[in-house]
Amino acid sequence: FCLEQAGSISPPEAVQDLTIFLAQNTAMPGSQDIRLTWSPVTTDTSGGSITVDSYIIYRDIVPDFAPDPGKELDTTAETTYMDVDAAGVAGVRYFYYVMARKGDKESNTSVCVGQCNRAAQNHP
Repeated sequence: FCLEQAGSISPPEAVQDLTIFLAQNTAMPGSQDIRLTWSPVTTDTSGGSITVDSYIIYRDIVPDFAPDPGKELDTTAETTYMDVDAAGVAGVRYFYYVMARKGDKESNTSVCVGQCNRAAQNHP
């Protein structure tokens, strides 16, 4: 008799160290990309060891926005993401959250980072 059901895993822990950098776009002179980096999420909210399936990147033009499907920018299995030419849009500042996904479970949001952060400095 097995009490465990499929999909009963705990959600992944949230991304703890989301960082934003400006990166020169060598393919498009004069434009800059926004690069997001973070460490892999390796535990769930119960403390169990996991390997997440993917990370969901959310973007909006207002800080501390509520991530929802309409603001989902992309999904990646990597722990870095390049938003191509995003820093080259005059008068627009983007803000980002990243969430980890394992199966049908998603983590809480990371901290919100944006182009106005002091950390968003040129970085190769």
